[in-house]
Amino acid sequence: MRGLVTDTLEFKHETEEDEKNVAFKMLNANVTKTMEQLDNVRKFPKKFVCLNDNIDHRKPQSREAVQAIQGFYQAMFPLRSEFELPTSFRNRFLHVGELRDWHDWQLLVLWWSRAAICAVIVLFIGTIYSVKLRRALGVS
Repeated sequence: MRGLVTDTLEFKHETEEDEKNVAFKMLNANVTKTMEQLDNVRKFPKKFVCLNDNIDHRKPQSREAVQAIQGFYQAMFPLRSEFELPTSFRNRFLHVGELRDWHDWQLLVLWWSRAAICAVIVLFIGTIYSVKLRRALGVS
């Protein structure tokens, strides 16, 4: 096993300082501070931006901060990503497991619906042939 592990790296890589690539901002309900932090992110763009929502959304002044954040996102990302849902749709699943459970349920409902339709068709055909058979046999 030791022979398989070497000190040579398979892929080229480069380690950089976090401050050079990462912007971490703690946003709160103070609109002035929030705007300063968002302006700083606009002024000095980074590869990775983390906006930590420390806003108490129960406070009335939080609405202005939320509007500032929404304005920031709309300015930074004016075009919708191809992976985002259209505005008219809403993703009702928080986790993939919930989506899988819903999908399994839909398949079960579909299977039982088809089984019920097949049963109705078989009963309908059976009724038609039983009437024809009774007429042919002369049984009333």
